[in-house]
Amino acid sequence: MIESGISPGQIILSLSKQQDSRKRAFFLCDFIAQRTFSNLVCYYSAGKDTDPASAELELMAKVGLPPVPRRLSLEPALQVSYETHRTVVQTSTTGPFPEVLLARRMQSGIAQYCPTVLGSAGFLIANHKAPFHYTADFIEVIEQLTEMVFCYQGGEDG
Repeated sequence: MIESGISPGQIILSLSKQQDSRKRAFFLCDFIAQRTFSNLVCYYSAGKDTDPASAELELMAKVGLPPVPRRLSLEPALQVSYETHRTVVQTSTTGPFPEVLLARRMQSGIAQYCPTVLGSAGFLIANHKAPFHYTADFIEVIEQLTEMVFCYQGGEDG
């Protein structure tokens, strides 16, 4: 597991205390940015009680300086993550899912579908300036955290 100043249990506790969904999304993005050393992390929400497959996704939180799109549609990479509930990885600018790279100078990225996390379904997307940045450890951090938050909020396994 990748080390950081805060544990996954602590983030669950902090998220549970936060009432504002945008602040919770920002806290989650900040945690992922620290844990994965990402240059950019965004959370795009489908909106409360909205199916992401039919919604335009809206930027709810962002950690990092590059400008990013305010809205996204369910591009192929996000569709794969949505259908499998797994992380989609883009290791370089020539990979199969360029839509995961949200800013011009980013070379690797990951996208993870988050069912009902933070009050609405959405996607957590992280980017890095270097190619091949996201390792199995980084992917595990995102998948485990997403599953923990989902279960804590009473998801399928909760």
